[in-house]
Amino acid sequence: MFLPKADAQPITSDNLNCSVPITYSKGSGTTLCDTYGERESDFIIGNTGLAQYENAQALIDDQLTNTFNNITIRLSGGFIVDAPIYFYNCNIICDANSWIDVVNTNGPSDDLYYNNTRFFSCTKMWDGIYIFGNPTISFVNNCEIEDAGYALNFNNATTPNTKLNDVRFNRNYIGIMAEKPVNQGLWSFNLTDMARVTFECTSDLSDEELTYVPNNINISHAGIQLYRVFMTLGVSTQTISAVFDGI
Repeated sequence: MFLPKADAQPITSDNLNCSVPITYSKGSGTTLCDTYGERESDFIIGNTGLAQYENAQALIDDQLTNTFNNITIRLSGGFIVDAPIYFYNCNIICDANSWIDVVNTNGPSDDLYYNNTRFFSCTKMWDGIYIFGNPTISFVNNCEIEDAGYALNFNNATTPNTKLNDVRFNRNYIGIMAEKPVNQGLWSFNLTDMARVTFECTSDLSDEELTYVPNNINISHAGIQLYRVFMTLGVSTQTISAVFDGI
């Protein structure tokens, strides 16, 4: 992650908007779809007529496990993570405008765990992963998120426990989004277990139909974008606090 020098300043109404810049390497870079997109999906998740499972609990009940290894999954429409579920070395191919909602399942450990798992689209941009409440989520060991509008959206989160280790965000409009309206006051959001995370845009973004992405946009807007949010980032063994004007 490209990290300019932090400049902590007093919080005012003029400095509540923050964006972490992205490393650009424009060209015809190979996408995840180029590498993994031809694989046949083992099953389809989401809430469209094509999908077999609308939520994690239905998937777990049918497959008799909450741990999935070395499979390809198609995401069609919206999928709700409402039970603890774990993915190892999986490919998740996302239809245009599809999304994942993650809620607190009150499980004993992670609500959502991804290890060496890749998210990408082979058509138009997908919406992203939305976190609600205070779930525990982990992306570790070379996970990649590509082609999303908001790859991780924390706008509706309260106190999520989030681990990001060895994660690559590429060709997303925004990598991590955290925004709170004025009537909710300032929000303190911690990403204290964050290490070896990169934000890149190696080629033009996929075509999109998402209302919040400007027309004809062809590069990523921000790695991390904050509004009315006080963030603490743990980067390896160092912590950067009061992130409002950029890092």
